[in-house]
Amino acid sequence: MIIIKLGGSLITDKSSYRAFREEETLRAIKEIASMNRSFVLVHGAGSFGHILCKKNNFPGPFKGKEFQVSRIKSDTTSLNSRIISMLLDMGMNPLPFSPFDLRRKGTFDYTPVLRSIESGFLPVLFGDIYIEGNEVKIYSGDSIMFDLCNLLNPEAAVFLGDVDGIYDRDPKKFPDSKLLRVVYNEQDFAKQENDVTGGMGGKYKAMKRISGLGIRTYMMNGLFPERIHGIESGDFHGSVIK
Repeated sequence: MIIIKLGGSLITDKSSYRAFREEETLRAIKEIASMNRSFVLVHGAGSFGHILCKKNNFPGPFKGKEFQVSRIKSDTTSLNSRIISMLLDMGMNPLPFSPFDLRRKGTFDYTPVLRSIESGFLPVLFGDIYIEGNEVKIYSGDSIMFDLCNLLNPEAAVFLGDVDGIYDRDPKKFPDSKLLRVVYNEQDFAKQENDVTGGMGGKYKAMKRISGLGIRTYMMNGLFPERIHGIESGDFHGSVIK
């Protein structure tokens, strides 16, 4: 089994509210399915979650912002539903799971997810908001990736974004930045605009934690999803996180 995350920057335009990248998402999902092996799918919320969360200062108190909470939850569910529909059209058996529904007594209970796998379903989890006391909180797809890897001990964890991997500097700002094929040391990432979960910094921390479990951890460009096949042979274009 492998666990794969479709990054919010891959499946949405993070700079534009509710901007779904349908073609890119479908191409990535088709390539993943063509691997003919069991997998669990996780995806980010992208512009279906981050923009309104940032606008409403979430995570934080939601008193007087109940409508905004409902709007965000509707948006993230809508994004997930689009991905679920794609998988259904491909003849697969997806079941959606959100941190909103998995939160139990101060922790996340993945029992329903594990049962769905045992029953032959494909769980599709996604970064989302949840309510704790009087506050809205956020649980990212990257954190979900770590939780699932810790529970399932997959052969590999793969993060698909909109860049080729981990660079020594932000490749979107510095054209001369260099792709790090193997990443051993801690990296410093500036927080990305319109990302309330820490941008590349949060993602990298999750990847390092997963690698620490002894699980092969990769980051690659989901705009070229055929590259995912390279993790089998070791001949791929992207970054391995050690």
